[in-house]
Amino acid sequence: MKLGKIKTLSLLGLGLGAVVLASCSNSSKTTEDNKNSSNTTNENVEGENNTEKGLSSLDYNFEQEFFYDDYNTSSKADATRQGIDTFENKDIVFDQVTYEELVNILESEGNYLILFGGSWCHNTRAVVPFVNDYAKQYGIEKVYNFDFYLDGTTGSTHVRNTTPTDESKITAGTTFNHLYGELVSRYLTNLTDFVEYKTGSDFSVTYTNSSKEATNVAKLQVPFLFLYNKDNTVNNSTGDGTKNTKGTYPVVNGFEEMIDLDEKGVYVYDRNVAKEDRVHFTDAYKGRLKTFFEFIKTNNIDVSTYEDSQYYKNLYNLKSKQEIFKDNDKINLKAITYRQLVWLLEQEGNSIILLGGTWCGNTQASIKTFNDLAVKNDVVIYNFDTKLDSGYATKYWGYKTDAHIRDTSNPFVRLYTDLIEKYFTNIETLYDVNAASAGQRIEYTNEAGEVVKVKKLQVPYLLSYNKNAVDQDNEKAPILASYEEMLSLSSTSKTYVYGEANYKSIKDNTTNVINAYLTRLGSSAQNLD
Repeated sequence: MKLGKIKTLSLLGLGLGAVVLASCSNSSKTTEDNKNSSNTTNENVEGENNTEKGLSSLDYNFEQEFFYDDYNTSSKADATRQGIDTFENKDIVFDQVTYEELVNILESEGNYLILFGGSWCHNTRAVVPFVNDYAKQYGIEKVYNFDFYLDGTTGSTHVRNTTPTDESKITAGTTFNHLYGELVSRYLTNLTDFVEYKTGSDFSVTYTNSSKEATNVAKLQVPFLFLYNKDNTVNNSTGDGTKNTKGTYPVVNGFEEMIDLDEKGVYVYDRNVAKEDRVHFTDAYKGRLKTFFEFIKTNNIDVSTYEDSQYYKNLYNLKSKQEIFKDNDKINLKAITYRQLVWLLEQEGNSIILLGGTWCGNTQASIKTFNDLAVKNDVVIYNFDTKLDSGYATKYWGYKTDAHIRDTSNPFVRLYTDLIEKYFTNIETLYDVNAASAGQRIEYTNEAGEVVKVKKLQVPYLLSYNKNAVDQDNEKAPILASYEEMLSLSSTSKTYVYGEANYKSIKDNTTNVINAYLTRLGSSAQNLD
């Protein structure tokens, strides 16, 4: 630990020589024998007494800021096809969801409007402004967006591809293409009626299910916009409103069309056609898309909304088998994707971030207190789950491996090391970088073929962040304060979160992390009574 640069406040209730025995690294088991905590704070940070941007303030509209910046930046950078702003203003209805949030939506009662696609995709960038405008015109509050590029950027994380027959072409994404396959097999069971690449066609997706069976499903192209209701019994793909008395048609209606968009309007990109010779058909395209929204209006369909509060109350209570959150609890937690996390870390200003997930017993134990203190101090905590699938496929569907970026042996591990090396450069963790146990360290092989080690955090890991912060030596120190402690919901455990010493520890240390954020905004944090 660099004691000259990072001040260790206290290892509350822990001897300095204690060994860290367990965490949420590779299982959701709760530490039962040792209480392990670490809280670090920067001693000096640039702009400490100045008013700065509070990215975790209640009035900061994260989704609108994210979509406006992310899509506009990508569209303008793609000068060959687009070179324009995607969105003219920040009145945006899209809300990006994690894999677990998507599954929870698909398992919920109601009608949901969902768009598959991401800012990396020129076709998606072309469609979203029209979808956004029509959603507002037809009184739809939210369109939920999920990206099959699990990092939102690189094709190697793409799970919507068939398993390649050439093993040398297997990527992290295709290793986990069951995440796409299960969505279709379990929830989007009539998808083939609305897409070009139907089940059994040359471009459909084949994945290996948890029973080791090759399974083929339809492949949607992105963007794919659809209305979903898990209980729908009417087949709208036939045009005659056929009602199914034996099953359901959860994809109520779908819209799939690949277009591009430049300053003159809608067209289909062809690299062999000069820009001035492009054929534009904006009005015709808008007419087809409007028909999709007219279907909603004509059938008097009330489109539902899904809030972060529903996610936290549903999943934490379900997975912990306890009532962590009550129905009337205010929730100041926001789940974000990997792409959103990276975007947040690149913004000017201060934020409070939690790494942890619903699958983790230690996070289950701490999440209520984190939220209580966020509510007490009128701040939002952004929550990123280091399991990109939140462990859903292993816990419920019989698969053996999670999409866990915080695991040396996982094909997604570079996403974790990128976070440490690019953003969390001054991170302090209880696990030493040279830990003897393979489960307590992260190693990867870089492009030069060298084995590199980085620190492995445990979850939950709470931190305050400002990318421009520096220490007293004027070296970058973006983590302003952090807190890492493994607590339990078991009342018989030494680490029981509501044991007197443990509860004081989590309250004090969480308050300290929030205070590091608020101090830079000219305020200070309040502890719980």
